[in-house]
Amino acid sequence: MSAKIREVYRFCSMGQFCLLCLLLFRPAMAEVAQPNTRYEGGSLIDFPQHGVAFTLPDSVYGMLSPENPQGEFVAVLRGVSESGDHGIYLQLGQGNIDQMAQQMNQPMEFKGTRLQPLGKSRQVDGAVFNEFGYTDQGHAYKTFMLMLTTKGNGAALFVTASPEALFPRYRQAVIDWARSLQLADDMDAGQDHGSTAQSGIHHARELVGAWMNRSNASNGIYMESSSKWVFSADGTVAWGSGTVIAGGTAGVSLRGGGAGPVYYGHWRTEGDALYLNWDDGTVEQRQFSVFDYDGRPALALTANGETYYFKRID
Repeated sequence: MSAKIREVYRFCSMGQFCLLCLLLFRPAMAEVAQPNTRYEGGSLIDFPQHGVAFTLPDSVYGMLSPENPQGEFVAVLRGVSESGDHGIYLQLGQGNIDQMAQQMNQPMEFKGTRLQPLGKSRQVDGAVFNEFGYTDQGHAYKTFMLMLTTKGNGAALFVTASPEALFPRYRQAVIDWARSLQLADDMDAGQDHGSTAQSGIHHARELVGAWMNRSNASNGIYMESSSKWVFSADGTVAWGSGTVIAGGTAGVSLRGGGAGPVYYGHWRTEGDALYLNWDDGTVEQRQFSVFDYDGRPALALTANGETYYFKRID
């Protein structure tokens, strides 16, 4: 595996190739990934043939794989020794998450290297991951492997390779990278999704999941109100609210006692803008941000000058 990563180092070394004289530092707008181009952290890169786009983490730089420029991207950490024995592979293609969960519990071969699982794979929110160990030329290395589902049978597979000392940094880089992944659905011909200049619908993966806002008040009678969003990776969305009076509850679901009607529709994102196309024909736009609050993801939604905060509950 290390030999493959060294190919990236050889390309990115200014003393080896004059191609870097033409190096472009990527602007903050999406562009289709190009061969023989180094991308810095923060670059927004589009793979339209796979229906995904992502933001490269600030902690790495990278390029399309010389072996498979149509479906593989290779990145390495900034500010560490360029020894060629560490890096991240992102492979885009097809995959089944249940099958991958089983495979991750067994020894696997990747890029000619035998990987031994260090524990049981975990599966959550359209993703499966595990850690592995391997040896190369007598040295011990660790691998973090994460697969995410994309559109249809599509999948994005992240695989790190690094000495154990760099493993935590590479693992975090993969998590940051995976959170930035956006899905693009082909638009139906002539269908209006609120943007005539858009060639696809993007879904910020960090939004996928269930989010709840809960408030309560007591003035002789206990009353608890809640609202809940469920953003699905396939672009569908559901929203509902409910109120419980006198007695409280361990949780308020979209359906059930005290709950109001549930609204369904489709969602997409452009930057920090969230567009909602409800099944009743209503169209809304809100600003969103996802941030860390007490070690858990939190969501802020702003519309008409008012901001509401939600905690992730799935």
